[in-house]
Amino acid sequence: MTLVVFAALAVLARTSLADRGNVALELGGGAHMRVVKELSEIKDQLRQLKERVDRLEADQADEAAEVQSANTTAHTNCKNCRTRKFRLYLAQTGAALTVGTVGVTATVLATPIAGAAAGGGTAVVTSGMLMKYTTKLTQKYPCLKEMAAKQQMLADLRTEILNEVDAKFKAQAAAELSTAQVDQEESVCEAL
Repeated sequence: MTLVVFAALAVLARTSLADRGNVALELGGGAHMRVVKELSEIKDQLRQLKERVDRLEADQADEAAEVQSANTTAHTNCKNCRTRKFRLYLAQTGAALTVGTVGVTATVLATPIAGAAAGGGTAVVTSGMLMKYTTKLTQKYPCLKEMAAKQQMLADLRTEILNEVDAKFKAQAAAELSTAQVDQEESVCEAL
């Protein structure tokens, strides 16, 4: 009998809780629907913004790839660039071998700490030498395309400066001419 009473109470409790939930939904239903609608709109806007960002990133990646391919083409077609890069590659390889050899030799003959110190010191010296060698190579084998671009930029700047100076001189000459005409008219008036 207690089982039947307990089951009946469970059914009644369940229905009363369901009724309370329905009443709450009916009372706050408009607000709930409004919040759901706003959330849906915000999610749509976020999705659209993400799509725009993805498109912009793809466009930038395409532009970067075009620039990179143009730079690669420019550098590989320039004989001076190829020569400079090859010589620098050989120098870097030699420096790496030197650092490794000194470090290993000091480690074998002395201790690992001495090997690390000798390798580190040699790395510093060869790094400085590579920087000087890179500068020397850049001066000896300048990139012809970069030089042409720099000369074009200088020519454009020169033209721009000359046009600006010319415009200022024309304005100044026009001002002086109008002042001279006023002075000449005043002297003609005085002579009469």
